[in-house]
Amino acid sequence: MPEHDNLGAVALTVAGLAAALAIAWYFGGRLGRSYTALERARSEAETERGRLREAIRNAPARVGLLLGPDLVFAVVSPEALGPLGLRESDVIGKPYREIDPSPERRAALEQVFRTGEARRATEAHAVVTLPNGTTQEAYYNSAILPLRDAEGRIDGVVYHAVDVTDLVRARKRVEELVDATGAERDDLQQVLNALPEGVVVVRSNGATMRNSAADAILGHPISTEFAPELNRSAEPRRLNGTPYRADETPIVRALQKGELVHGEQLLIKNPATNTDTPVLVSAAPVRRDGEIVAAVSVFQDISSLKALEAQRTEFFSVASHEIKTPITAIQLQLELAERLHNANQHARVGEMVHRALARTRDLAELVNDLLAVSRIDAGRFALEPVQLDLGELVRKVADEFPTDETHPIHVATPTAPAIVDADRRRVVEMLENLLTNAVKYSPDGGAIDVEVKLESGRALVRVHDRGIGVPPDERPYIFQRFFRTSRAKAFGGVGLGLYISRDIIERHGGSLELEHTSEGGSTFLVALPLVASPAPTI
Repeated sequence: MPEHDNLGAVALTVAGLAAALAIAWYFGGRLGRSYTALERARSEAETERGRLREAIRNAPARVGLLLGPDLVFAVVSPEALGPLGLRESDVIGKPYREIDPSPERRAALEQVFRTGEARRATEAHAVVTLPNGTTQEAYYNSAILPLRDAEGRIDGVVYHAVDVTDLVRARKRVEELVDATGAERDDLQQVLNALPEGVVVVRSNGATMRNSAADAILGHPISTEFAPELNRSAEPRRLNGTPYRADETPIVRALQKGELVHGEQLLIKNPATNTDTPVLVSAAPVRRDGEIVAAVSVFQDISSLKALEAQRTEFFSVASHEIKTPITAIQLQLELAERLHNANQHARVGEMVHRALARTRDLAELVNDLLAVSRIDAGRFALEPVQLDLGELVRKVADEFPTDETHPIHVATPTAPAIVDADRRRVVEMLENLLTNAVKYSPDGGAIDVEVKLESGRALVRVHDRGIGVPPDERPYIFQRFFRTSRAKAFGGVGLGLYISRDIIERHGGSLELEHTSEGGSTFLVALPLVASPAPTI
């Protein structure tokens, strides 16, 4: 073979070897770099897992790292082991099922391992078995997260649970306290609503609490922004008519100045009736830690007290006149009798004495009425009941009643006796009051009809006159003491007769009513229970 051919073959061989070495170097470098990157990734993953293990060991929560399909404990926090009375060496390397027998928790862990979907729960209820075999309820905010290797495959789970038992119990306790407070507030509202006085509480922020009596007195619900005295529609005024400024009302003085207000009278306009209502107001501040946080106002409608005061004033005026008139007449008649006696005009002396005696009887009746009212008020209006025939007693009283030919009294009684259990003297007093009114308030004369009937176990007595009657708007008040109708004021009297008469009948278990009235007369109806007939003896 020529020499140049051998050189060509050698060159070709060297070139082939060089190409092969180049290819080997190229692919070897690529493979080496890939392997190095993989090892680096694995190292980083292990580093992260190491950090995770260290974080789990120091976590102030129940945390565990479980690996493989059996969910073997790799790392667990002391917080998770403490309540179970276990140490880390007792659980590391063991499947979860051997440590916690709860099928529900194990199923949740396996589901996350299988599906890779995280699970989270808030305030999850759990029953924990303690080392001594007892159980206790607990609540956790928990999360179960899948753990992936460097290739992204699921090779474990991490569970994390924070014990929020104390927080849950505290919240439930707060809720119970709120419910209890609400119940107490409702109870307090019911108590306030049962009070006859109006009660309003105004807080420093303007919030208002009140009871139903306050709404009734004011004629409408109270504004949630203002106290009753502040509500402009109430037009609060003093009794002399002077309006209050906003800062002068009792509750504002208590709220802003800490003033105690006792028994201040003022007028409030009631829009429901368009009338002025006199009220008696007291107010006081409510303090917390020395600071005024609210004010309470208690007020009552004193319309009835004012009316009674007016009646009392009128009574004293009328009573003074009623007493003074007969005394003056008696004095004049006795003085005249004395002069006639001195002048030897003895015939006229007897007439003057007779008139004086009549006036004395009128005065004695007034005094007796006043004494009767005093006994009623003192609870000393005693009865001495006996069985009597009411029909017979009515006829006797009518026959003996001093009347005249312009006021004849007609009496109708049943054939059967009307036996009642009653105080004879008091019933006579009641009947004489009715007959006296019938005569007094019939100035034009007219017969007085008195009828006794037996009906439904009761003895009924009707007294009908043909007098001035009672105005319709005054009928509800005619049995109140000191009340006199507008038509009756011209005839004198102090307004006690009907009041005493009704009290007498009601003390006997009966009733006295104005049955009918018109300008042509009035009819009063007395009802007393009949005495039950004794059962026949055999």
